[in-house]
Amino acid sequence: MSAQTRVAAGTLDPNSTTSTGQSVATCLDLMIINSDNNCAIAIGNMVGWSTINAETHAAGFTSTNVANGNESTTANDTTSYLVKLAMGTLMDPNQEADLINRMKQQIYRSGLPAGSPGSTVADKVGFIDDYCMTPA
Repeated sequence: MSAQTRVAAGTLDPNSTTSTGQSVATCLDLMIINSDNNCAIAIGNMVGWSTINAETHAAGFTSTNVANGNESTTANDTTSYLVKLAMGTLMDPNQEADLINRMKQQIYRSGLPAGSPGSTVADKVGFIDDYCMTPA
């Protein structure tokens, strides 16, 4: 949410290079479509983890911590995020459409998409260390 909002506001240059060697714009795609943690960490470092946490909490996700190396959330915060996204109350409509478009393109399709034949599924898997976290 933080990086995408900053790009839309013009305060984060989508063409600037991250520590991965990729542009911010490319990393935003890779983070959602490929679940690329290196890009997520690079952008988190650019924006600032305490800033991202503060914005996450201000958005109502008070049980979520996105600080690099200490990530955690709850089923309630995950559900609340997805409900707000579906209702169109999470962010600017253009940003929301961009995020949902990326989620529809994510490459890991053996979970929710495979179990939803005939449906268009916009989802995001997450890989941390040896764990795969797929929001329900």
